Amino acid sequence: MAHDGAKEIRRALETLAGDTAPLVFHCHSGKDRTGLLAMLVLALLGVREDDIVADFALTGLATERLVAEWHADHPDLTLRWPAYGQAPPEVMRLFLAGLTSRYGSVRGYAAERLGVGEELVTALRGQLLAGHGSAGATD
Repeated sequence: MAHDGAKEIRRALETLAGDTAPLVFHCHSGKDRTGLLAMLVLALLGVREDDIVADFALTGLATERLVAEWHADHPDLTLRWPAYGQAPPEVMRLFLAGLTSRYGSVRGYAAERLGVGEELVTALRGQLLAGHGSAGATD
């Protein structure tokens, strides 16, 4: 997803950086596509890796509900994927380590694979961080 979906990920970052607030992004369970995009946004905004990992792991709070929904949608099937709906912190740590190993950092991945430059990062900051542009501004 991080490589094959580079064009779509770049477009999602551009959308988040645009003047479109408020915005919500999600996928079915919130750990794969959403987890990747959330990690990128947080990393590009300078959030610490431990906090990014903790944020990803919060998806695990929904595992029981996701499994129950799956069983309700597929009453005649057996769920054979024991980790369905889980978001263990180790998964995000391994993913971040992989990006760092290949690209030097998450920022390096964003620059090399997605073509994300300082202009887009600055736009993200302006949209998403209070005190950096219009986001969080009060009248």
